Amino acid sequence: KSPKYSVWLGTEDKFYVTVTSRDLKRIDICEVDVATAKPRTIIEERLNTYVEVRPIKPIKNFTQFVHWSERAGWAHLYLYDNNGNVVRQLTSGEFHVEKILGVDETANVVYFTANGREKDENPYYLHLYKVSLNGGPITMLTPGDADHSISTDDDCRWFVDNHSRVDRAPASAL
Repeated sequence: KSPKYSVWLGTEDKFYVTVTSRDLKRIDICEVDVATAKPRTIIEERLNTYVEVRPIKPIKNFTQFVHWSERAGWAHLYLYDNNGNVVRQLTSGEFHVEKILGVDETANVVYFTANGREKDENPYYLHLYKVSLNGGPITMLTPGDADHSISTDDDCRWFVDNHSRVDRAPASAL
């Protein structure tokens, strides 16, 4: 099976691409009109150092996006409207959001992995969390002082948690 290099991210009349500068200090997330092929920048990332990027997660029929950014010095999640305006910052603090796993629009939550959030724990241990798209407290879904590797179904209704550490046998939970 060949690796996934890209996934169609769009509708029948527009799609979204990430444009990165050669020096990796500027990233633009653009909406492209299929009929005219004209791009419109909706999110700009600018840093004096290397900028990392993660795929945006469109929600509410592409009228909003959950976006991963290091703009505040830590990697966190932001909710944007489709005009590139920040609606709200969804996560904050001295920890690193690694990846958006999915959004449950019915429950109005985003599921993500992060590390370095739990006190007195190895800062490299990854956990699964959720936060409301309206903002509010973050809820950890994979407790335990271990590194968690998470797999979810497409709707984020179920997840498999394979967790381990060097001084314990690996374990799994559904």
